[in-house]
Amino acid sequence: MPDHTSVYLRAVGTYQNSEHGSYSLQTESLHIDHLATMLDDSTQSTSPEELLLSAAAGCYLITLKTLLVNREVAFTSIELNSEGHVINDGGLRFDSIVHRPAILLEHPADEAELRVLAAHAEHTCMVSCAIRGNVAVSVEPTILVQTAHSS
Repeated sequence: MPDHTSVYLRAVGTYQNSEHGSYSLQTESLHIDHLATMLDDSTQSTSPEELLLSAAAGCYLITLKTLLVNREVAFTSIELNSEGHVINDGGLRFDSIVHRPAILLEHPADEAELRVLAAHAEHTCMVSCAIRGNVAVSVEPTILVQTAHSS
């Protein structure tokens, strides 16, 4: 029988003052004092769109790392650049996210297999699964091999 584990997460949000008030959000490990709206130009605030992109990027990065470790792929680092695209079609909505991981390998490896693993990480990432059908998520990996430096 499969082991089914559930986790209960809680977020508490606060909005104070009327039209020009301030938002805050807190979870067990995250506290945001200034939650902005998409149209807020404040650099001191975090918008829900940034939070969604951060969640998707963080989940993807952890999932990709786990897949590479489980397949015993020797890598030095993974650098991830993720971009989100928000459109206004009668209301603001997240349209797409592109993950661009750069995987730095210790030794040459099968690049085609690594591209499959990079795509598979997106398909198994919990956040990607949650937004699938509403937000298009794609992966454009770059595979690099560490070069030895001569002394």
